[in-house]
Amino acid sequence: MSVTYVQTARYQYSEGKMSDKEFSKAALKLSQSGLYLCSSSHYGNSQPEVTYGLVDDTTTSHEWHVTIDDKPAITTTYACDARAWKEQLTENGFDCDYSKETTQSVKQVWGQPRGSSMYISDDVAIVLGHTNFTKVSKSYDFLHLLYGEDVSMTPSLSNSSDGLILRFETTWTTAKVARKQAIEENMVALPLYDMALIQSLVEDAIGTTTPVDIDCNFRCQTLSTSQCTPDIIAMRKEASVNARAFSKALADDAINATQEEE
Repeated sequence: MSVTYVQTARYQYSEGKMSDKEFSKAALKLSQSGLYLCSSSHYGNSQPEVTYGLVDDTTTSHEWHVTIDDKPAITTTYACDARAWKEQLTENGFDCDYSKETTQSVKQVWGQPRGSSMYISDDVAIVLGHTNFTKVSKSYDFLHLLYGEDVSMTPSLSNSSDGLILRFETTWTTAKVARKQAIEENMVALPLYDMALIQSLVEDAIGTTTPVDIDCNFRCQTLSTSQCTPDIIAMRKEASVNARAFSKALADDAINATQEEE
């Protein structure tokens, strides 16, 4: 019988919900780095059809105008009221009719994210291929990173009354109960770089590198739950700092290369 281990790392960056506008701005920055917030039901590896930034929001309203002898007499919001006025006035000998007027107004609003799952595009510097003899790939929908055939890591970013929360769920399915060292090698060491990279991109987008709360635990679906040790949390923090520095170096190299060409 196989055994499945699940590790959940939860980074809470605010005590309450971030404003919709600020969260939409963060989602825009994330999309510019290659991470797209979308529904967990996203299917296929095509980029989600979402628009971030300022988008047009069209509001449509209707009014019904009642006329007597072709002259404006009454304006109402509902067609049933206009119809009732016409019937009553006609019964009293008036030449009455009504017409509908439609008005549209357009204003710009910030496009809202459509879910908390993360679509990991090819613009994110995930090192696909073989790492430490383990094949690294993406799931068919680009929402999960796969390490070999048995380990997967799924990131998500939610914004609710519980706070702004970044989660990583790592699962490992093995043939038997594993030792602590094997669990950490598969569930901590393998996805460490990718988890740190995604965390650094999220923190850059939301404008803070200091979570107000960190919760990390391992659980075996057939056994017990245990907390992540402090050295694991510290290791991930250091990896996130290094990933941010590496991403900045890549961006600087790209800028320098462009300037040299010019």
